Amino acid sequence: GFTLFSPNNTAIGAANSTLQSFASNRTALNAVLFNHLINGSTVYSPLLAGSQNYTTTAGETLSFAINATGQYVTLGNTTALIVQPDVLLPNGVVHIIDRVLVDTDSNPSAASSAYVPLLCAQHPIR
Repeated sequence: GFTLFSPNNTAIGAANSTLQSFASNRTALNAVLFNHLINGSTVYSPLLAGSQNYTTTAGETLSFAINATGQYVTLGNTTALIVQPDVLLPNGVVHIIDRVLVDTDSNPSAASSAYVPLLCAQHPIR
């Protein structure tokens, strides 16, 4: 299974110029894309709280918090509100978020220890 944090249209529009700046840097673009994916784990919203962290397909750490205003996912210095949790798919779950998790960092050794058999992870964007 997999867990994808998918930015909504407003979030993508707000980050459009930043994302376009990565057009000539495929490594950075791949890192941004793969930092939205937890591969090998289908993680539903009740598990996205507390001290549990998850490793993205890019090898970075996602952390989570819940407070009176909602449920949040954080990657590096970017925190996004989960505006629609638990959109179910046959082989995973999507959580819609209100910001793009723009982080071009990746950690190949941490990523290699994560389960990554997805076709898109094996064949990065070129």
